[in-house]
Amino acid sequence: MVRTGVEIAFSESALYRDYLLILRKGAKHKQLIVAILKKSLSEIRNKVSDIALGIKNFEKSQETRMSSEEVEAIRFDNVDDLIKRHVSNLKPLVGFNTLSAQVLALELLNELKELPTIKDLHSLKQIKLTLYRPGEYRARGVAGYAEKLFASRHGARSPNVIFLVEKVQDDITRLRLKKKPKTTIDLPKRATLPCLRSYSRVDRIDITGDEDLAVIEPDTLPESIRKTTNLIPLENVMKASSDIKSAHQALAGNVLLARRIQLSSPGAYWLSFYSANDTLGTQLPVIRVKDKEKGKFLSLYLNSVLTILQLLSFVSESRGAWVSLDHKRVWSHVHVPDMTELSKEKISKALHLFDKMGKVKARNLSQRLKTRDGLQREIDELVLEILRMDNWKGKLDQIYDAVAGEIESMDKILKVSGKMSKKSDKR
Repeated sequence: MVRTGVEIAFSESALYRDYLLILRKGAKHKQLIVAILKKSLSEIRNKVSDIALGIKNFEKSQETRMSSEEVEAIRFDNVDDLIKRHVSNLKPLVGFNTLSAQVLALELLNELKELPTIKDLHSLKQIKLTLYRPGEYRARGVAGYAEKLFASRHGARSPNVIFLVEKVQDDITRLRLKKKPKTTIDLPKRATLPCLRSYSRVDRIDITGDEDLAVIEPDTLPESIRKTTNLIPLENVMKASSDIKSAHQALAGNVLLARRIQLSSPGAYWLSFYSANDTLGTQLPVIRVKDKEKGKFLSLYLNSVLTILQLLSFVSESRGAWVSLDHKRVWSHVHVPDMTELSKEKISKALHLFDKMGKVKARNLSQRLKTRDGLQREIDELVLEILRMDNWKGKLDQIYDAVAGEIESMDKILKVSGKMSKKSDKR
């Protein structure tokens, strides 16, 4: 720590990029100076005092940007509001790997500060944000059974998946065993409910009719199948299915959100999905919107690059690009339009775009950002129009590059940490 009238803290990130954060104290309105060093700490240790003095001079100046051979910095004034709004998660101040993404995120949060957050809308009862952990809603001790009752339509690789959805036709739902693809089971349609257990490989926003399914009448499964899949004793399995039914009735919604995801994965397409059917998420946050048309708008908004940039501001990194989008610590901080103030015209525009591209198979998230994908741009331009932020349309390419660069940096951390873990295991 070096004291030169401002407090200056140096620390090293997992990517071996060094950060500098200065928060001036004692001023009527705090100002924030965020800087990223261009060289490693080992290269500038003898220059720390000079760098600190340079930042002190920058702090006293009227400039908003500073750039030298060792450091690049930017000033934000009046950060009190940001700190008060997000005091439970101040990651936007220190949590980025690239200055370009950090600067844009802070500018965006300042621009959106008058909008409510998802947490605000939940408190106002305009929406309901929930999370279901299988087998833990009303029951206890049946989580393992409950997880097995969720059948995947999109080929999930989880060892907990034992059933895959073959097809749903008329009054029949056909499942097949994951480990025995030739073995199929026909159940009455009433024996299943729509759910989403994984968003991996789901390449469209509108999953209506393409949801995963939860088995809620396990006694309709042949006894031989229950024994093969270790869904015994039946009493415990029935308790698990009852838990799922109760949770579906109380917690199912129309907008489903990603939770644990590798942002750089080729199987990661969208961060929010919409279903016209009440759908239960398994370990996934779910938003229930009273007006389904507004739910369609919300699903588009939550897939905009503005939302992605906000999520990067609050995200909890498990390991680099592998992150946790917790419903309380991350999603709840995202600023969204007040659902009661959306005009019919705005909703109509959103519905038109949703109907146009909701079922379109998209490129994955990483590709859309890197190529400045037209589908992504349509969503983003609509969102900017609705938010009356047309002046940001000219920044979209800059935002795409910054977000793609941030995710790429996070991916490098993931790969480096993976290599270090393997070396540690070998030792």
